[in-house]
Amino acid sequence: MQTQAGGPWLRVAARSVVGPVKVHNQQAAAVFELGGGDPLVCGSASPRNAALTGAFPADAGVGLLVVHGIGGQSTGDWACEAVVDALAAQLREEIPEDAEARSAWLAGALHETSARVDAYAKKRSGPHGSLGATVVFAVAFGNAVHVVHVGDVRAYLFRDGRLLQLTVDDSLINHYRAETGLEPTEEERRQIRNIITQGLGFDGKMKPHVGSIEAGAGDVLMICTPGLHEFVDVAKIEEELGRAADLGEACAKLEALAVSRGSDANVSVLLARFEGRQSAGA
Repeated sequence: MQTQAGGPWLRVAARSVVGPVKVHNQQAAAVFELGGGDPLVCGSASPRNAALTGAFPADAGVGLLVVHGIGGQSTGDWACEAVVDALAAQLREEIPEDAEARSAWLAGALHETSARVDAYAKKRSGPHGSLGATVVFAVAFGNAVHVVHVGDVRAYLFRDGRLLQLTVDDSLINHYRAETGLEPTEEERRQIRNIITQGLGFDGKMKPHVGSIEAGAGDVLMICTPGLHEFVDVAKIEEELGRAADLGEACAKLEALAVSRGSDANVSVLLARFEGRQSAGA
């Protein structure tokens, strides 16, 4: 992709791959240029593509998505496709310029996406069809980044060598902590670690979490699924991102780290670095 000097720009790389003991990927990553064009997609929503790269003018608006489909081998795929298609359709609309209005618009977009996931399930599987998804969807306008999420996909900001978690999992483990004030035992963690309390397509009571940050040159937004964040500790991720020159290589190294540390899940990771200007193809 050829670009011209200017700024700020986002250099993006993503990778979504089948885990070592899995036979099927139910995850995807996507990048949307607001106002036009088809999204760049990798993972289950684009089965021939395990990775993507690109550089995008943030002033025009860039959407960044990682989605984890739920519901079994085929329906997880459908959920990813439904989420990507629904968000692509909504992002062709005009998004409010006011920051507070944008946050409300994004929460509404996730509710609309959830309704479309539910409708898609019934169309594909009949009136009793069900499927769901957990997502992080971030939209950058210049250096302002709005993050909306439900489920256990996570977003982090890497700045000055430190990794800051931006999202809180909608999980039974966190619900247990909130209700009891205690940490679950190792046995309890094993029993409930994969159970989430919110997701797209679950029901009409979903309450998306919406937040915003101001990014600076050199900051990296990382969005990833549990196949990475449950198995690779923060210090090791900080080490890898601190020496990453090529974001595509960094995605591949993080995936390999997750596998080496026992990850038995599919792994999806998206990295987006804010750069003051961009003068060459990605």
